[in-house]
Formats: sequence, structure tokens, C-alpha cells
Amino acid sequence: MLEKHRSLRGTLTSKIKKSVFVVFSENILLPINTKTSALEISQ
Repeated sequence: MLEKHRSLRGTLTSKIKKSVFVVFSENILLPINTKTSALEISQ
């Protein structure tokens, strides 16, 4: 049950991320990850 919940959460997260990039386009909203510094994000 827990694995199914994690899978659904991951799927939902992926769909939200794709939707955000469709709305704001990749030119306006650059991708960030866990290694991106706070300074880079704020710029």
C-alpha cells in the first residue's frame, strides 16, 4: 500500500511539474534541482 501511495505521489508531482513548465514556458522558468543554490534560484 505504501509503495502504491509513493508511486501515485511521484506521478502527481511529475504532472504538476510538466503543467507548470507548459504554463510558464522553459524560457521564463528555468529548471532547478536539489543541488541548485538559493542564490541561483533567487536570480
